[in-house]
Amino acid sequence: MRPQTKFPSVLLDKTTELLIKRLGNEGKSAIISDICEDTGLGYTWLYLISNRKIAQPDVCRIETLYSYLSGKELTL
Repeated sequence: MRPQTKFPSVLLDKTTELLIKRLGNEGKSAIISDICEDTGLGYTWLYLISNRKIAQPDVCRIETLYSYLSGKELTL
């Protein structure tokens, strides 16, 4: 479960869900490394997000990760 936050986020929840689904149960390290290479996001940051250890991550990083995992740009 993600740390408590005063500001819940549907985008963060959906992105985390997509990341956990992509990681599956095996080869997490290799998959995280691939995502790092493709997006420019840091390994440690991705690891912490996948384990719900960051309560309020940077929205720009979450948007980048969401777009990568979903295969579509976020539109509002």
